[in-house]
Amino acid sequence: MKADLTFDIHYGYWFNLACERFYKRIDVLLSFVQLTGGSGAAVAAINNNSSMVVAAGMALSVCAALSLLIQPAVKAEQHVQAKVRWLALKPQIALLDDARLAQEVAAAQSAGPAGIGALSIPAFNASMCATGQEGRQRLVGLAGRIASAFS
Repeated sequence: MKADLTFDIHYGYWFNLACERFYKRIDVLLSFVQLTGGSGAAVAAINNNSSMVVAAGMALSVCAALSLLIQPAVKAEQHVQAKVRWLALKPQIALLDDARLAQEVAAAQSAGPAGIGALSIPAFNASMCATGQEGRQRLVGLAGRIASAFS
């Protein structure tokens, strides 16, 4: 029981860390496109290049819509808070009995935000390494490798 709870704590930490990084990088990417799109639109307007103004305007619109829809900065902060909660449980592993630790793990699981499903296997593998079970790692699919590289 304690070994399973220890794994859950490590998994919660690694999964939320990966999701936090993923959303922060999405936020930076969208902000970068908005910044360069705005600058590109201004330069194109000054040079009377209407097709470039349209392209820059579309890039700005798409990125603004994605940013409002996804809210990556908000989700990154939610994962930071969840990660901190899981990290606070690590020292409790040795101090709490199984029943109390199970309650704390269940509370952390229910309070945590939904994450990126493609990051679940990379987080599982990181948890296996953290708990000394490297031989039980799973193969990561294409989506997991892409999401993991982005995080």
